[in-house]
Amino acid sequence: SSEMLTTSVFSFVKVMPPIPSKGVQLSVPSMTRKSESEAEASLRNAGLSIGKIREVNDGQVPKGQVISQSIDAGTMVDAGTKIDLVVSAGPVENNPSGDGNVDSNVDSSVDSSADENQAGE
Repeated sequence: SSEMLTTSVFSFVKVMPPIPSKGVQLSVPSMTRKSESEAEASLRNAGLSIGKIREVNDGQVPKGQVISQSIDAGTMVDAGTKIDLVVSAGPVENNPSGDGNVDSNVDSSVDSSADENQAGE
C-alpha cells in the first residue's frame, strides 16, 4: 500500500506544482519584448508576482510589448516577489489624446501652408 501512496503523491505533484514557500530564491525570467500577457504568464510560472505596469511611448518597441522590468532577468529573488513592468504604448503621437483625426488635421495644415509658400514664389 505504501507504493500506491507514493504514486498518488507523485501524480498530484505533476498536476499541481506546489507554490514555492517564502525564503525560496527564484530566478527572474526575461520579459523584454514579450507581450504583457506573456510576461504575466512567465512571472507566474516562475513563482513570482506581477507588480505595477507602466505604459510609456517608445518608437522602437511595438505597442503592448515589455520594454523593461524592475528586476533584471537572472536575478535571484524571494518567491512571490513583485516585478514591475514598463510596457510600450507605441510611438509618440503629436497629440496626447491619441485621437487620430487631430493628427491628420495637423499634417494636412502643414501641407497646405507649404503649397501656399510655393504659390507665392
